Amino acid sequence: MTQRLSSQPATYGGSAGRPNPEVECAFRRVFVVDPTATPAGGARLDVTAEHDPETGSVVLYIAGEVDLATADTFDEQLRGYLVAGNTRVILELTQVGFLGSAGLAALVAAARRADELDLALRLVTDTHPVLRPLEITGLRELFEIRKTVDEAIRT
Repeated sequence: MTQRLSSQPATYGGSAGRPNPEVECAFRRVFVVDPTATPAGGARLDVTAEHDPETGSVVLYIAGEVDLATADTFDEQLRGYLVAGNTRVILELTQVGFLGSAGLAALVAAARRADELDLALRLVTDTHPVLRPLEITGLRELFEIRKTVDEAIRT
């Protein structure tokens, strides 16, 4: 895992809400899970965080598989940003190819923690690999789900 701190504005607004090098915003990239490192079993999880200190908003861009092999890393990252001082945590999940039961458990724990801290937790996705597990487990109603990061920030 590597950390990156930057005083340069990050970019925002690319396809599927991913950063776009041609559009600037107030968010700063503050954490990246090393995409070359893979946990046991070969599953891969990339986490990129952008933080706007003025509004207390954090967007976590999650890509890869959230399963038993990666859930601890996923949970650790969520807990790291679900803290007092942040008002809104947005999980951008459109690049998640698989969401297993361990990932669902981490999301439920994050929802509880956000509720305890009175933080807004929003999911951004319109993809089957994320929505289907939420639907069949009855967990979809637990989360505010938006289709774009812009929509999640505005609401």
